[in-house]
Amino acid sequence: MPRRRPPPPLILAPLLFAACGGGEAEPWQAPLTEVTAAPTEGTWTSEAALAVAADPDAVGVDADHHVVVVAGGVTYALEQGALVPRPLYAEAGEPEVLGAARAVAPKAATGAWLATDAGLFSVDRHFVTRSPMSEVASDVGAVADVAAGPLAGLWLVSQGILHHATDALDALSVPGLGQVSHFAVSADGAFLVAAQGATVRVLEPGDGGLVARDPSLALGTVHGLAGAPGAVWLATSTGLYETDGAGFTRYTFGQASAPEVTQVAVDPATGGVWAAAGGSLYYVQGNLLKRHGGAAGERGLVVDQLGDLYSMASGALIYRGTGATDGTAVTFGDVVPWIEARCSACHSNQTSDFRDYDVFITRAEDALARVRSGDMPRCAGSVRCPTEEALAPADYAVLEQWIRDGMPQ
Repeated sequence: MPRRRPPPPLILAPLLFAACGGGEAEPWQAPLTEVTAAPTEGTWTSEAALAVAADPDAVGVDADHHVVVVAGGVTYALEQGALVPRPLYAEAGEPEVLGAARAVAPKAATGAWLATDAGLFSVDRHFVTRSPMSEVASDVGAVADVAAGPLAGLWLVSQGILHHATDALDALSVPGLGQVSHFAVSADGAFLVAAQGATVRVLEPGDGGLVARDPSLALGTVHGLAGAPGAVWLATSTGLYETDGAGFTRYTFGQASAPEVTQVAVDPATGGVWAAAGGSLYYVQGNLLKRHGGAAGERGLVVDQLGDLYSMASGALIYRGTGATDGTAVTFGDVVPWIEARCSACHSNQTSDFRDYDVFITRAEDALARVRSGDMPRCAGSVRCPTEEALAPADYAVLEQWIRDGMPQ
């Protein structure tokens, strides 16, 4: 592997946003509404435990929503049902160990970030490499890469302090928090939620920097946060909350006392949210509420490019399928008519004919991710179609099921 070009040095700045430096958070009596509807019962298409050589330490997804898991100091990528190791490539003089893994998060472009107590690492298609950011950011507990919006850029927690990486690595002192244990940025980059214990702050752009607001709500101890389009979701000891930056909504799932929620994960393609509470997994998407069994004692919760769930257990990665199936395997012959109707207008040339099995199996998962996000198929002029014209899940179910079945010919 060729040597990497040395990056420009990063500077650790003590404070970037004066609006958040010292003082008190802006008082704010945030409105709180409750959704008390009871969920309907859901069932899994399939469930499986994928053996891992050691107890998993962290699980997440890359930019294409493919699962990445770290166990026993080794990083694995899930490829067609198999865990494939990604070796650590170290330059001369660099540490040859990852350290204790804390979190995996998608990059804004390709690959994933890996946060460990030894710093920040980059997970790419073939290798794991140490980020130059590790020279100034050690003991990284969480990371988020935001592609667009006012808060675009790389965010991370190093030694309990929230940082934003631009030309420098800027440390933010969030009023009332001291240290930050959890944070998440809305997917549109409009605002950020940071938490420590039961203290929550909403950070958003203001005159001259970020403004921190105290929602003045008894939200309970925060166990996890997840960014979604226009929202951040909170898993807390008093329930599942959603905030759009203007107010909060709590979901009680039809119970007199909302269940404690320990984990939350967002499907970035659909905006649907999964929440783990006790021995149940709840799904929320608009007015749709469902309850599925499982997840007691499991750690971590992520959604892959198919909308399926993964979590960590002792010596295993737990898989739960969400797609509908009648038990009959879908073959490539079943998918070809769908390709001809949806893809062939742009992908039927001599170098990239999706009707060719050997060509399409290398592109299928990426194609599905783009279809689910509404980026494909394109409208006339190769422009992205309006949201209302995007394909519904039923429209691409055959593609999803074929991938789940292992892409048989």
